[in-house]
Amino acid sequence: AYFEGLTDGVGQVRESVAQFSQSLTHLSDELNNTLKPAMKDITDRVETFEFETAPRVDAIQKRVENINDAVSNLDAMPTADQREPLPKH
Repeated sequence: AYFEGLTDGVGQVRESVAQFSQSLTHLSDELNNTLKPAMKDITDRVETFEFETAPRVDAIQKRVENINDAVSNLDAMPTADQREPLPKH
């Protein structure tokens, strides 16, 4: 009875290993057939988006730089306390 139980247990382990191996093969096939094409499509779309938006991003960056320059120039201007009084007429 002990050896029969042991033999049955080994047989069940072999079946489980075979099923696991089939599952891995199925998963690998699914990844190759589904994920890889999807990733390529996503990558292509991201590259297209970046290419199409690059001019707009550059224009925005230039405007931000202009605003920053203007703010810096305002900071460099004397305050009302530091200005010379206007001549009286």
